[in-house]
Amino acid sequence: MKSSTTDEKKYLRFRLERRVMLCVLLLVLPILLLLIRLWQVQVVQGPELSRYADRQSARRLRVSPVRGRMFSRDGTLLVGNNSCYDVVFHLSEMRQGGALSKTVEYVMRCANRLSSLFGRSHELVEKRLRDRLVSRASEPVVVFRGLSAVELAQLSELVVDHPGIAVHIRNERSYKYPGVASHLLGTTGWSVPTDGRGSEEYMQSFALEELVGTSGLESVYETDLGGKGGEQLLQVDYRGYYHGVLSATPAQNGYDLKLTLDLRAQAIAEKLLVGHHGAFVVIEVETGAILALASSPTYDLSTMTKEYYGELASDKEGMPLFNRAIDGKYTPGSILKPLVALAALEHGAIDPSWRFECQGRYRFGDAKIDCSGRAVHGVIDIVEAITMSCNGFFVDAGLKTGVDNMEAIFKTAGIGAPTEIDFYEHGYGVFPSRDGMYRRSRRHWGMADTALLSIGQGEISVSPLQAVMFCGALANGGRLMRPYLVGEVIDSSGRVVRRSVPEVRQRLAASEENLSIVRSGMEGAVMMVRGSARVMRESGMAVAAKTGTAEVDSADGKHKNTWIIAYGPVSSPEIALVCLIERGQSGGKTAGPIAAEFLHEWKSE
Repeated sequence: MKSSTTDEKKYLRFRLERRVMLCVLLLVLPILLLLIRLWQVQVVQGPELSRYADRQSARRLRVSPVRGRMFSRDGTLLVGNNSCYDVVFHLSEMRQGGALSKTVEYVMRCANRLSSLFGRSHELVEKRLRDRLVSRASEPVVVFRGLSAVELAQLSELVVDHPGIAVHIRNERSYKYPGVASHLLGTTGWSVPTDGRGSEEYMQSFALEELVGTSGLESVYETDLGGKGGEQLLQVDYRGYYHGVLSATPAQNGYDLKLTLDLRAQAIAEKLLVGHHGAFVVIEVETGAILALASSPTYDLSTMTKEYYGELASDKEGMPLFNRAIDGKYTPGSILKPLVALAALEHGAIDPSWRFECQGRYRFGDAKIDCSGRAVHGVIDIVEAITMSCNGFFVDAGLKTGVDNMEAIFKTAGIGAPTEIDFYEHGYGVFPSRDGMYRRSRRHWGMADTALLSIGQGEISVSPLQAVMFCGALANGGRLMRPYLVGEVIDSSGRVVRRSVPEVRQRLAASEENLSIVRSGMEGAVMMVRGSARVMRESGMAVAAKTGTAEVDSADGKHKNTWIIAYGPVSSPEIALVCLIERGQSGGKTAGPIAAEFLHEWKSE
């Protein structure tokens, strides 16, 4: 009996101990699990959770810079900025208590009230607004753009009683001389910046649209003109609502551009091109700086809208958006003859004393090439041939020289190569060569091709800019300069950040003696009675010139593109110019008078 009692006590004690151990285990295990979880959260996942928490408590707000301006060479403002006023809703200040739908209803009610007040529709869409409140509540939304003075006054009375409704000031481009240099200055458009200023810790969540360059200098110099955005670090709650500014970095405004353009020269050139399809370019022969670069038809940047741009783009006949001065590729006609003359002289095909008898036409094989108007020039030398633009002389000289020997002069004159201008340049024309012809048409070069090339026809094309650059090289002793439009880049304090320096791209493969012979012929073209460019006497400046009339076969029939290149003053050349007029009568009768009138007006101050 005693043994039984002892066993029972042992059993009861064992059960008690088990219960105690179980209780201890039940108490310790949760604590252990909690400690393990705390270790995991604090040590293992701590850095990632910290970054996540930061992202939930801060947002970056971009501060837009002011876009840089453009000035002419004398400091006249060409492109500036005007203030434009938009209505912006700061959603973080307009939230309502309770469900999200209450805030949506309130915001839409405010927008509709303003719409009734202004008499025009707003830009809010309810579904997009709801998405914005869920994902980017700290980000304001633009509701109305371009407020008038009356609308600003009406809004001022409403803002006081409705927190979160504000006026946002943005800059729009303004043009002091609307319609002048439009192809060069270029267009702008609105775009939300995507410059990647976010980081692992914070993501940029708010940036209003900013002006960006979409064409012309606005686009080429976007990095300089656009500036650098600043930022504010906003404190927000887990729903993204704004609570304050943690830090701020100011924006860096864009740099100003001081162009090489002479405003009067540009305006006169564009005026004289009205009614024509063509181009006009003026450069400084010693530096390559562009004083005027006009293309016609043109357009007015101050009235540019999406609809207006669409109309310009759909004009397939006038092609007003096409920059003929830089991107137009045209058969040069007789303006090429000075280069052909240099090639013939340099390679010994002819010499200065060599004379040719012109009978009004030149026959080779079964073909013939007439002089203009079938003029009979008689016995002439190379100076007289340039002066009177004798086709027969140059066909004969070209055939003696050969296309292979012309290539060196053409290459150093920049034919078929980019001019390296600080601007967009699409395509470089056609460089005449045997290999090039075979690649383009699977046809071998023949005698007729050399004959046509000798008078600037056939397998060759140049842009007006290329033409004026080799004209400048003829004037300055053979230096082919790099053309440029921007003389200086200037910061907001007036400090010159960068200045363009004249640059010699290459030199004409010709001696000064032969260059002098060619210049004499171009001077005679203006001064002699039978000179092909004698219309330039009316310019009021002593100039040398060469006209050109290129016959073109097109889909709608044959026509003539007319040219003139010129430089002056003859005694000490300062400028070179080119005028191209599509579908003209002749260089002397169409392009020449325009060039003469340009110089007359420009120099008559």
